[in-house]
Formats: sequence, structure tokens, C-alpha cells
Amino acid sequence: MKLLIAGKNSYIGKNIGEFVRNQEPDSEICAISVRDDGWKQMDLSRFDAVVFAAAIVHRKDITDAELYHQVNACLPYEFAMQAKAQGVKRFLFLSTAAVYGVGKGLPEGNIISSETPLEPDDPYGQSKLEGERLLSQLADDSFLVSVVRPMNVYGKDCPGNYIPMFKKITRLLPLLPKAFLNARQGMIHVEHLSRLCYLALKADKGGVYHAQDDNPVSSYEIMYSLARGMGKKKASLPCHTAAKLFAWLGLVVKLFGGVAYTQELADCPLGQYVTEDTRKLLEEV
Repeated sequence: MKLLIAGKNSYIGKNIGEFVRNQEPDSEICAISVRDDGWKQMDLSRFDAVVFAAAIVHRKDITDAELYHQVNACLPYEFAMQAKAQGVKRFLFLSTAAVYGVGKGLPEGNIISSETPLEPDDPYGQSKLEGERLLSQLADDSFLVSVVRPMNVYGKDCPGNYIPMFKKITRLLPLLPKAFLNARQGMIHVEHLSRLCYLALKADKGGVYHAQDDNPVSSYEIMYSLARGMGKKKASLPCHTAAKLFAWLGLVVKLFGGVAYTQELADCPLGQYVTEDTRKLLEEV
């Protein structure tokens, strides 16, 4: 496979490239930056597929909705138009679960199903959904467009503050708070995500895929697994009743709340992409 990854510094993009290379040692992987217009001078015709991994994600320092729109919607659309015009067969767009606008819930976790409407509630989710809709206009039998909507991505050296936040809390707490066990968070290990993207790049059709490990986990399970990985034996502190009194607090929702895809939505018709249990993988992060 001759694969072009748009987003040279993308953590996910790098992992997809490594996965493809491991599956196909003779593959040609090229990663480029799209921060300037240099890509417009490229001849894309030699590539079989493009993975568009460049994006502005949740950034507190960026509140300009138009900037999100330009980078997360217009840029991939313009790139895809050039790729299609030059004969590239496949285009994979890394989107997000934020296109649903469904946040964490308590005391039960929120669930995203095939019936959940696409109603993003922030510039990131809105711009990604706009990107999906623009790309869908280009899709046909000669240009296969795949959209992947991952849940929270984790893995070795993964940027972001989701797992690092839990690791910090796990180190500091003498006891692990055991509460809201039914508020489960959907997550996807970067290797599982890379395998799903590889399946999509090899498929003879496009589609929308919802990336999530099997069996979403509660915050307690996340901390318990991280503690095991750090070699720290920590007892649990059951606090179900007390915790419910504070379920309305934003900080409590952030720590204990959950949102996940249904297993039906996360299942991929292209093949199995989850190979290991989330709890085991968290021990290795």
C-alpha cells in the first residue's frame, strides 16, 4: 500500500502508519504537514489512500469557531478534492464521537446508539461533522470515503490529559473511590484504532465506523488497572451512597461520569479490530 498521512505530527496518524508498515513491510508510508499550502503542489496520484489526521481538537485557547471550521472541515475537503482529481482511490477521515454532542452522565453513563442524533455542542464537534458532510459529497465508486469516530484514545505516549489525569489521581489517593460503577466510559486503544483504520483502507467500500474497545469501563476500573500497572496495591473505598449526593457537581461528573457507544454501534462489519481487554492494556500505559 502507498499511504499518505496528512498530519505529520499526529499521534494517531503515526500509529496508523506503523500498523500498516507492520502488516505490509513493503508498503510506502509518507506523512506530511498541512499547516501551509505546500501540499497543493504535490502529485497525489502515486498514493493508493490518504488518511487525514490533521485537526484542531479541544483547545481552551482557541474559541474561534471559524478557525475550527477552516481546519477541521474546509481543509480536509479541499485535500480530498485534489486527491480525487488525481486518482486516489481511498480517503479516510478521522472524526470524533463529539459529533453527537453527548457528554458524560451520572449516576448512569450516557449511551450513544444508532438512534442518537448528530447534535454537536462545541466548535470541535460541529466542525468535524461539517467535514464529514462535505466529504460525503465527494464519495462515489471511484473515491471511497471512510469516516472513523473514535471514543477517547489511549495508549503509550498518548497526548492529552485524560489518562494522565487518572494516573495522577491514582498516585495521590490512599484508597480508590468505588462509586458509579454503571457509569462506563468508552475508550479505544490506539492499536485497536489503527487496526480498524487498516481494515477500512483495505475495504472495497466506504462507511462510517465507531471505534471503541469492548466492554466500556468505570472510573474505578480505570484507576484500579492503572494502580496495578504502577505496581501499587491500593484498597477500595466503597462510597456509592455518599457519592450520589454530589453527582450534580461538574468535577464529580468529569471524574466519575461516562459516555459510550452501544456494542452494536461499535461492532465493525469489516472484521474484528479489538484484540485485548481494556483493563489489561491500561496496566501497560
